[in-house]
Amino acid sequence: MTTTAQLIYYLPPADGSRPFAYINSDSITGKQSKNWVQDARSVEIEDVRGKESEFDLDNAGFQFHRYPAKHTKFTDDKEIKEEYYPESIELIQKLTGASRIVIFDHTIRRRRPGQVDDSPQKRQPVALVHVDQTTASSIARVHSYLPPSDAPTLLRSRFQIINLWRPISH
Repeated sequence: MTTTAQLIYYLPPADGSRPFAYINSDSITGKQSKNWVQDARSVEIEDVRGKESEFDLDNAGFQFHRYPAKHTKFTDDKEIKEEYYPESIELIQKLTGASRIVIFDHTIRRRRPGQVDDSPQKRQPVALVHVDQTTASSIARVHSYLPPSDAPTLLRSRFQIINLWRPISH
């Protein structure tokens, strides 16, 4: 089954300048500062329920699994790092066979109707088609979060940045 939905993409600045957007909205206006315009497009979205096993990181860049989290509060960053990070490392290791896993951050997003504050502690879902990491930012993460002596060797091999998405209200 498919459905049609409007997804918001971006059009680069008409003057050819490098596009930018600040992630956090202005606390007064609720708007993001940016130099590009939105472009709504109708796209077909396929419901893949019942076909989850057809998708994996190698053939689709994503995969589905059901592993209920032991940590369920997601309200305290210290607890998330102490409790949720280790279970996430264990899960990613099990699913990918990765030889090394480094968690560099987390973002908790909750819809807050009527609130304009989008500070890091109150991030809301992003309603725009986007990429979380570019090739350059992925390489920068290796340099930022791993020992300097490890980076050259790691960057000569395959590495991945994997987003682990879980519903936090179930």
